[in-house]
Amino acid sequence: MQACRLGSRVIESHVEAGRRRCCSAAKSRSNKQPALKSAAAVNRLLFTATAMQQYPSPAMTKGAAASRLERYSCRPKLRIAVAESAETAPSSLVSLTIRPAIPSDAALVFSLVRELAEYERLLHEVEATREEIAEALFGDRPKVFAEIAEWQGEPAGFALWFYNFSTFRGRHGIYLEDLFVRPQLRGHGIGKALLETLAARCEQEGLARLEWSVLNWNEPSIGFYRSLGAIAKDDWTVYRLSGAALARLGARAGAKAGAKLA
Repeated sequence: MQACRLGSRVIESHVEAGRRRCCSAAKSRSNKQPALKSAAAVNRLLFTATAMQQYPSPAMTKGAAASRLERYSCRPKLRIAVAESAETAPSSLVSLTIRPAIPSDAALVFSLVRELAEYERLLHEVEATREEIAEALFGDRPKVFAEIAEWQGEPAGFALWFYNFSTFRGRHGIYLEDLFVRPQLRGHGIGKALLETLAARCEQEGLARLEWSVLNWNEPSIGFYRSLGAIAKDDWTVYRLSGAALARLGARAGAKAGAKLA
């Protein structure tokens, strides 16, 4: 644990040193030049500097995964300093932090899920409880993970994801189940920083792709995704079994198995 804490301090000192250098350089630039890189660009650099966050990848052994999960509490955060212009003083810098969700975030994640559902006009479909979300994310063998975005120390949004697999590519990928930034905090590059964090994980782990779904009416999000180079898979249609239809299909298999045993 001491080594992990020390590593975190070293990382934070490097980030702070970098912030001071950026701020110093900013004073000598004209107003036409940006003082600092965008939040998303700095996030990409810091992700490599801080190494992979301690989520178990599909290729890890159970023992190694358990060891990583035990160390979640000392994972370093990704600290990003963002200046609005070349004349921005260090005291007015705002900060964006992308960090892994931890057990004490269960209520926050649940709240963000409900806020997302309300934005998507689907709040009536939310059946999950806070306890179920907590168990899925932080149980003995979690298979779903989340990143929390904080803007100036306050929760701003989240990305909730899990590993999938492509038989055509022969590799795992990441499926992004939820991506949400609180409306009052949009326009700061928070959503892009969350996506870049996951894209960096894909590159680090040799994953084939990062994919997600978006509602057809959500034009602002669609435009944003296209600006990143994401491609709509319009030739594919998603099918879903749930509720009574799922129960009926499962019951048929159970009945057949029972008949064979008899």
